[in-house]
Amino acid sequence: MYPLLLGGLQYVGPAYESAREDIRRQYPKLNFTQTFIYGENAPYSDWIAQYENVLAYYYYKIRQTSSQGTLHVTAFVMAGGDDTIGSGRFATELDKLLISSAAQAPDFRNKEKWPTWITTAAISNTAIRRLYENLIPLFNWWTSVIVCDINSNIFFQVVSEYIRQALVTVVAAKGQVTRVAFDSRTVKPSYYGELMRQLKESARESLRKILIFLAFLPFRHASFGDFHYGLPATNGSSTTEIVKAASKCLLIMEPLREPDGESTKALQSIWKRRSKELDNNTYIYGTGEKMSPHPTATYISMMALAEVLEEIRQETSLTNAGNNNDDAFSGRKIAARFLNRTLVNGKTEVLTIDRVGERIIPMAITQLDLETGSVSVRFLTST
Repeated sequence: MYPLLLGGLQYVGPAYESAREDIRRQYPKLNFTQTFIYGENAPYSDWIAQYENVLAYYYYKIRQTSSQGTLHVTAFVMAGGDDTIGSGRFATELDKLLISSAAQAPDFRNKEKWPTWITTAAISNTAIRRLYENLIPLFNWWTSVIVCDINSNIFFQVVSEYIRQALVTVVAAKGQVTRVAFDSRTVKPSYYGELMRQLKESARESLRKILIFLAFLPFRHASFGDFHYGLPATNGSSTTEIVKAASKCLLIMEPLREPDGESTKALQSIWKRRSKELDNNTYIYGTGEKMSPHPTATYISMMALAEVLEEIRQETSLTNAGNNNDDAFSGRKIAARFLNRTLVNGKTEVLTIDRVGERIIPMAITQLDLETGSVSVRFLTST
């Protein structure tokens, strides 16, 4: 339980609870149980170091106490963070289904390596890469400099390296790709001027000699900062001409999300209240703070799992049907049921999974118009 992580149990735990309640109502014949395994008092680095051992301990402990003579479908369902890779290895070795709702491996689409892994995460590595692959040749942006603040949200560090690898493949011999990492806690103010000078020098090497800033926004949330700085304030303060001019060179890459429906908003209201109760009423959500997409993605992952398990229950007798190695209960076989499929749970957004188990996420290039205060979509793609 690490409150600084938006995929922490304080945030996604209530979504699991709501899903279990709805599963009991929608699938009354499905005996669905869940065991939470989490770190609470240990430092996060210690928890990550021992996570696989803890997961194995509880898996075999629960397995020993399970009812004899009854078949069980075991699945690992998690939001995911730095512990995601270890969970993927463990699930693969046991041939058990793994569903992550906030993170995935950089090489997730390698199904030889991750044959039992499905993700409902609202951020798609594939969609990010695909958008860059389309943009670079379309606009001839063959000179790219990736700038990453290592003091920012860790997600940016991971994605910046992933983007660098993708760009190297796209650019190949036509240009160059440079990654600049700095720590905003230690650099002097003059560093930013020097960084801009370096960027301008790189831009001069391009034919069009135009410097474009392309920022990546996983989703609109306070933890990622204000990507729309300069939006006309409600207190009547004016936006400087400098900011207006700079905004014309700034493009923002982000998932294109549909507005939350009323049923989703109702669930989110419940989740916010339960999050505060779960964390002993300490700070979880600020007044008016927008919820990240992780709880909704977590809820969807559970409802999708229940839909698939109900299919299995109807097709296979779950009592006296053999042993736990029955082919119907293989993680690979169960994961295959999710592929190329759209699942509708009736309360939140529709979930569409592609041919390798990754959620299809439309990505857009948006730009802020400081004159009108509106955000416009300039470019759109999907997996």
